[in-house]
Amino acid sequence: MEPAKNRLLALSYEIVPLALGIAFSFSDYTYIGVAIILFISAWYALLNWRAVLSDTWALTVLGFFLAIALKDGLLYALGSGSFTSFAKTGSRVVVLAGAAGLLNAYSKPQIEDIFETALAILAGTVSIITILMRLGLIPWINNANTFGMSFVWFPLLLAYRIQKKDGKRASSFSRLVLLAGFAIVLFEAIGMREQGSRTAPLAFLAGAFFVLSSKPRTQKYLGYGLFFIAIIATIYFSLTFDTSINKLLANRQYLWNAFAHEGLQRIWTGWGWTDPANNVRILDDYMKNTPFYQGFLSNGFGPHNSILAMFFENGLIGFVAYCVLITARIAKSAHPFNFFDISFMAFIVFFSLDAFAPGGLSFLGYFLGICLLAVERKPGIASEQIGSQQMSNKL
Repeated sequence: MEPAKNRLLALSYEIVPLALGIAFSFSDYTYIGVAIILFISAWYALLNWRAVLSDTWALTVLGFFLAIALKDGLLYALGSGSFTSFAKTGSRVVVLAGAAGLLNAYSKPQIEDIFETALAILAGTVSIITILMRLGLIPWINNANTFGMSFVWFPLLLAYRIQKKDGKRASSFSRLVLLAGFAIVLFEAIGMREQGSRTAPLAFLAGAFFVLSSKPRTQKYLGYGLFFIAIIATIYFSLTFDTSINKLLANRQYLWNAFAHEGLQRIWTGWGWTDPANNVRILDDYMKNTPFYQGFLSNGFGPHNSILAMFFENGLIGFVAYCVLITARIAKSAHPFNFFDISFMAFIVFFSLDAFAPGGLSFLGYFLGICLLAVERKPGIASEQIGSQQMSNKL
């Protein structure tokens, strides 16, 4: 049974980079990407479940999100929650289990190879789609923020892998890649008539800083500092209001104030996951007194902050536990940071200004789950078979 499983994992290694690239490219606006991500997650969870059960960190992460799913299931059974919320949080456990199965199947360089291919496909696809949309050749099938949030990861990975080669030439080329990547996301964010993600340049800068960091011993402390600032800023801006800050944050303070206010009404259990219709229903009385009401009413915006979303959906205990989990993930970072540690730092910026949870079925949710789970671990047996096969092919 074990040899058959390892052969299947070795075969999957040849297919999964392309499959993930396709899924990442289309998960934001079609069910094709969502279906592929769900299938890959179920596949690796079934094939490699024994490895997942022996992975202490994976079990810690899965246990946290399983507790949320059970809480939502209990609230639904008691009539104070929704089945949709329970199904949403339950699906995250499956996706995270599959992500852990994938990470435990191969060595770190092989995992990086998988995501280098997948993220390159994503960067290329989203660039083509964005150019065609901006030229008016196709409809606006993507959100204006999609390009920045999808593109940033590949130049960060490319620069990281070049930087690892050492040498003055490699270091200069790595900086050039980062400069080009930053210029692209910055221009798309603020240089076009239809502006893109203004969070993306900030997230890219955070990732680039850790790529170029010359003092690995201080990386974790800087990571703690970045997350601590994110927590304090979330709390402060959710409980206060400033017109100029709100304008800078594209009306996010209206949303943060509203979600914080309603979250305090269910401070221990939270409201569970909510869709746009539920957001309008729950926040209507608060938002109708703001100038942003019509925009909120037509879109049913969510919290636009993952830290605040954790509080609103799961209460104070869930919020504190999530902060502890993120802090523990930073503590488990490699020395020096690897690509997934660097990506996690960029994610701290992203999820401080937008909301997505690890284990989601879109690209950002899935990749955040990968980065959360991607701590140092022993490579799976399948990785040795792949390495031997690659050596044989070279010979």
